[in-house]
Amino acid sequence: MARTGVQYEDVQRAIESLMARGEAPSVQKIREVLGTGSFTTISDHLRDWRQRRAEKRDEPLSQAMPDSLTETLATVWKEAQSLANESLVHYRQEADKQTVEAREAEAQAQRRAEDAEQRLSALSEQLAQVQARLEERVQALATLTNEQEHWQQLQDKLEKRLTLAQEDIAAMERTREVDHERHQQAIQAQESEWKERLAQEEARHEASETRLMKMLDDARLEKSELDKQHRRRQEQLEKRVE
Repeated sequence: MARTGVQYEDVQRAIESLMARGEAPSVQKIREVLGTGSFTTISDHLRDWRQRRAEKRDEPLSQAMPDSLTETLATVWKEAQSLANESLVHYRQEADKQTVEAREAEAQAQRRAEDAEQRLSALSEQLAQVQARLEERVQALATLTNEQEHWQQLQDKLEKRLTLAQEDIAAMERTREVDHERHQQAIQAQESEWKERLAQEEARHEASETRLMKMLDDARLEKSELDKQHRRRQEQLEKRVE
């Protein structure tokens, strides 16, 4: 049964309009003419129209001859009727073929519509899944963005601390260089002082050694003189004893 909306008469007028333009009626063309209606409803009305037309096509043609025509016209009428019957048979075959093709096309269209509905349902499910995954990705991205901002702030703080530490190290290095230079200067001054003191001590030592050597020489001379005196006294004593 056709759904309410587009009526059979509307479809019939659309079919007549198409046939007047020399176009074969189809569901798509009828809908284009009407500008509305579901494909199922139009397909049902088109099927009814084809059935009614097939029933009318099976009615036998009138064999009566007009009374006003002559025998010659009767002969012509019979020949025309024969040709018409032959054409009618051919038309019926073509119409039956078109009907079968139309029904097959309708079935295919119905199957395609069902497939399209199934694909649409599957796509809707996939779309819902994609949207859910997208929302998850968006939330994850927002979390990553917040974490990135946190780590960026931490990195900025660490870079500032590193800069301050480098400045402190540079200042300490400069201080160390100054202290080292002062220490070297102090060492050099101390070394100079020690060298001077050493030179003075060596000079005093040489002077003492000279005095000591002189004293030794004097002592030796005095001892020698005493030895001489002792020998002279010994000789004198020996002479006295004799």
